[in-house]
Amino acid sequence: MRRQRLLDALTNPMQRLTRYSLLLKAVLKYTVDDIERDIIQDMIVRIEKATRNVEDTLSNNDLINKLNELSRTIEGYEFVDCEEFEKVRKSFFLFY
Repeated sequence: MRRQRLLDALTNPMQRLTRYSLLLKAVLKYTVDDIERDIIQDMIVRIEKATRNVEDTLSNNDLINKLNELSRTIEGYEFVDCEEFEKVRKSFFLFY
């Protein structure tokens, strides 16, 4: 008999969220009562919305991490605001 490792036994929370929707859809197939069907359909909509929110959050976190990595590789620059830029530009064009 093959022993499972702990990581194999633990499910990823994201996988668990997607399984709830599948489970509720399976329950819906065999639900006869109209009131219960409406409740289950509402639950499916809510869990799918929650799943999309989690996916969006994870995606945004990945993008933020990539952006932070990229920003660490870029050399710093000296920030010049608009007013300071205008002063430099005007003084430069006075000489030409």
